[in-house]
Amino acid sequence: MNLLLEKYTYGFTENKFEIEMSSGPQYPSLRLVVHEFQPKIEEFLVLPYIGNSTGNKGYEFTPSYAPPVGLHGTDFQDVEEKCSSHIDSIIEQERDIEEAASGDTSMLSWKIYQAVNEYRQSCAPNEQVCNTPFQPLQNF
Repeated sequence: MNLLLEKYTYGFTENKFEIEMSSGPQYPSLRLVVHEFQPKIEEFLVLPYIGNSTGNKGYEFTPSYAPPVGLHGTDFQDVEEKCSSHIDSIIEQERDIEEAASGDTSMLSWKIYQAVNEYRQSCAPNEQVCNTPFQPLQNF
């Protein structure tokens, strides 16, 4: 990790922020303290975002820019516990197609969620492993 930071950043500043991240507007947010860092090259902040369908089962990737903040001087055990708790709370909730329709999530990730959820619901309640043969979603 240190080699990556040395290669792509000038290091962290003293500026720190408490941020809230969420998997969508209907889910509880995750609060973390992050520090600003100074990137050496702007491309370090570019993240591909899966955009709209291009037809023929293809999707368009567009660049999205992440803010120059990261975990620094953090108690990672505390972060791990917060992340696990956050994921558990999301798993307990049902998702809504309106997330994809309103742009809160990509249609591709919504279709993947649907496929996984359909398979998960086809299992018997106490089964650890599903023995049900998987049938792909139509129009995927």
